[in-house]
Amino acid sequence: MTTPAHRESCSVIVVGAGLAGLAAASAALRSNASAVVLLERELKPGGNSIKASSGINGAPTRFQTQAHTDDAFFTDTVKSAGKRMRSSATERNQRIGLIELLTNNSLAAINFLADDIGVDLSVVTLLGGHSVARTHRGAGNTPPGADIVLKLLRSLQDDSRFELRTGCEVIKLLQSAQSVESDGPPTIAGVEILSDNKLTSLAGPVIFATGGFAGDTDNLLAKYRPDLAGLPSTNEPRPGMHGLLVDVGAHLVDMESVQIHPTGFVDPHSQFSTLKFLAAEVLRGEGGILLYNGRRFVNEVDTREHSQVLGL
Repeated sequence: MTTPAHRESCSVIVVGAGLAGLAAASAALRSNASAVVLLERELKPGGNSIKASSGINGAPTRFQTQAHTDDAFFTDTVKSAGKRMRSSATERNQRIGLIELLTNNSLAAINFLADDIGVDLSVVTLLGGHSVARTHRGAGNTPPGADIVLKLLRSLQDDSRFELRTGCEVIKLLQSAQSVESDGPPTIAGVEILSDNKLTSLAGPVIFATGGFAGDTDNLLAKYRPDLAGLPSTNEPRPGMHGLLVDVGAHLVDMESVQIHPTGFVDPHSQFSTLKFLAAEVLRGEGGILLYNGRRFVNEVDTREHSQVLGL
């Protein structure tokens, strides 16, 4: 049984406490939001981002020593997109715009993490699909995902305008009354959350940053990529939340474009567990090779799409 919903008001609501949600909360505060509430359905923040162990990409940055051109990151990304770039002119231009947004802002992202948040990103490695080394991580023992997430979270918690709520599951996106009555696109006015069997509604603009659905192997993954149903994953086995977006009229795109990581560790005492531990790409970037019957059979730092074609 649940109790009737209690309504609260706030300035900005961010759903999902992985790196995307933490970065969104930080951006909102730097844009002078009066308050930010970050909602996470798990008991701990960090999502799957905290597991990242290879680094974060950016170019051109002061940490790179290898000669490079300013557009190398952009060119590499377009190439790695592979067949998804062979679409209509409109779709291609949309993808180009998104790739430009990603790559052109990567220097600012690296500088923000290094200078404002204090993350060590001094080690740069060449990884899959790179023409020049551009994956940044620290020189210490803390994996880059954990280092970035924990330091960014600490900076947020130093701001009195920020509030983190864990164990809160968003079950509905709320529309404004005017939006419901009109025939136009929906205007999202808040969320309804479930926590400790209590329903609460929060009013305010919503940033939805819940990540992907790689751990939802028997539901969303099976729906959009039935060939991958039940695939073991390093992602936590959590249901995807995309249905909440569809319920308010969102159109999902590229749901079948699921990227498979080539390597993972298998516990010999639990070989058939669906939750695996990542054998990070940095292992291959630093010289690890893949063997089959004693023979090397692939360029270990080729694009991920090539690895999938080989069935890795």
